[in-house]
Amino acid sequence: GVLDMNGEFASHVSAAAACHTIGLAAADAAEVITLVNRSVARAPGRSGITEDGWAAIGAINARLVELVQARRAGAIPGDARMIDGLIGLRLPGRGALSDQEIALQLVSILIGGTESLPKVIAAGFRELAHNPAQRAAVAADPVARATPAFEEMVRLFAPAQWFGRTLKADGEVCGTQMRAGERVLLLTASANRDAREFADPDVFRWDRPMRRVVAFGMGPHLCIGMHIARLEGRLIVEETLKRFPDFSVDEAAGHYATSEFQIGWMRLPIMVKV
Repeated sequence: GVLDMNGEFASHVSAAAACHTIGLAAADAAEVITLVNRSVARAPGRSGITEDGWAAIGAINARLVELVQARRAGAIPGDARMIDGLIGLRLPGRGALSDQEIALQLVSILIGGTESLPKVIAAGFRELAHNPAQRAAVAADPVARATPAFEEMVRLFAPAQWFGRTLKADGEVCGTQMRAGERVLLLTASANRDAREFADPDVFRWDRPMRRVVAFGMGPHLCIGMHIARLEGRLIVEETLKRFPDFSVDEAAGHYATSEFQIGWMRLPIMVKV
């Protein structure tokens, strides 16, 4: 059979987990995938969010404001610890967050939690298809080897290319003087392929020893969903290779999205033997 590793598989895992985390129903996952994919899509030759992308973000925001309001009113029973924590938060000097401010925090969780992992998975399985020896090694013991294999996928294929920062103090990096107040870009994708840190950095090695990977961010801005993403990624690699240790990819039927920020396979069918 044919399975789209992003649209028919990994997106549903990541979106369902993101929905569960913020308090949406699992049944909302399909709609979330559609809205999130619209929000991150880019028009050819243009940088920045499209008009349709802003409309999708507006729809996500409106849905989450309704969710917060419903939780405040007691209309959502059960566990909603993330929303409850934000509702109960009191900031020094200003007090509680508004429904809109809480929704804004949830938007970042929902979009980030839905969008990134499927691109890593799709590109990682493409790499395994093109490297039969690596695939066979991981498939020989997926329980033990899925974790390091997924870490290597993250190193090579994490979709976020950079993160912006404003310097708080003067500094120097590789002979370049930088001043407080200046804007800088952390090129995380380049860092993860730095030959000073990784031998043969463009080569996929499922058992690569790594001291650190900066794809999840660093310092005060560290991906809040990092642990969930790693759990999801390990389980997807492990269970897929248990079931389908041999597969091929149909890149011609795939779609690789480019943008000024996040890149990756939005659609990548694999052919499996059932």
